Amino acid sequence: AIRWGRSAFENIRKFLMFQLTVNVVALALTFTAALTGFGTPLTAVQLLWVNLIMDSLAAIALTLTPPDDDLYRQAPHGRTDPLVSRYMATNITVTSAYMFTVLWLLLGTDTLFDAGGNEALRNSVVFNVFVLMQVFNAFNARVVRPGRSAWRGLGNSGAFLSVMGVIVAVQILLVSFGAPVFDTVSLGLHEWAVSVALGASVLGVGALGRRMAAPQVPSR
Repeated sequence: AIRWGRSAFENIRKFLMFQLTVNVVALALTFTAALTGFGTPLTAVQLLWVNLIMDSLAAIALTLTPPDDDLYRQAPHGRTDPLVSRYMATNITVTSAYMFTVLWLLLGTDTLFDAGGNEALRNSVVFNVFVLMQVFNAFNARVVRPGRSAWRGLGNSGAFLSVMGVIVAVQILLVSFGAPVFDTVSLGLHEWAVSVALGASVLGVGALGRRMAAPQVPSR
């Protein structure tokens, strides 16, 4: 009972850390792009996929993480403990800032990707990178306490890996064949390589965020 109770609390925190990061980045990018004349890099339908469908699937994946014996070795939560801890807030801030910076470099410059003046291609890459960043960040969200690895117990998390695989498969279909609805263009190997590389870079940022947050947080 203790282990399952603590596991439920941890899984809620995992979902919150993941969800808050997604929404902070989406809101900041959409708002600043509108203010600076870049229009809507993420369309309403794309945001619907991100917020209502992809996030729901990712939430299911994170909440299905099986409990482990590490939960016995942590102190009980106090009644006044915040649901979003300082450790989580640090990770959300660091990861969101990184994602926002990468997406703005893609949207407003040719530093990370040269679209050759093709704005439809540029916006499709922005959308694809944003989604893949969230997919990889779901692995970071598996850890809501310092001193733990994002990869611990991953082999026993078949449901999590399956849901992540479904999200990636659907994203490939949307980008490749969803032009009439999602306003995307089909991407070539180069664009996919850029998208995957930038998406996977979030793993390193998450590790850095965990290292930065660890000394600040009490053991419980």
